Amino acid sequence: MEPVSLFYEKRAQLLLKNLRARHFDACYCPNRTSALAAALRLIPQGSLVGWGGARSADQIGLQQALRDGPWRVIDRESMQTGAQRAYSQRREPPVSTPNIAPLPPQCARRRQVAAQAPDRNRRASRTG
Repeated sequence: MEPVSLFYEKRAQLLLKNLRARHFDACYCPNRTSALAAALRLIPQGSLVGWGGARSADQIGLQQALRDGPWRVIDRESMQTGAQRAYSQRREPPVSTPNIAPLPPQCARRRQVAAQAPDRNRRASRTG
């Protein structure tokens, strides 16, 4: 193993240890092929998938693999007009997220209070 690869491997192991200590599920992929395979394993077949500005996903070939595979893809890059992009955002029902707990009631209350508060970033208009 060359020195640069060994350095990246050791740094990755330390990063993985720290992420797992904070309850993140993480893995290290030493090359594009293994990164693509790991990413595809994480996405259930038939899922609705979209991305925005994912340069790393493009570099490992993930975007093209999703387009070619058994996934439903919202690809805004291939859409020509703003109307097509807006339609793509509305055409699918919201994806359910069973693993995410609903917000507690106090968070909903904070959101209501914040919506009713005056916008402090807006400058007061001066009249005459």
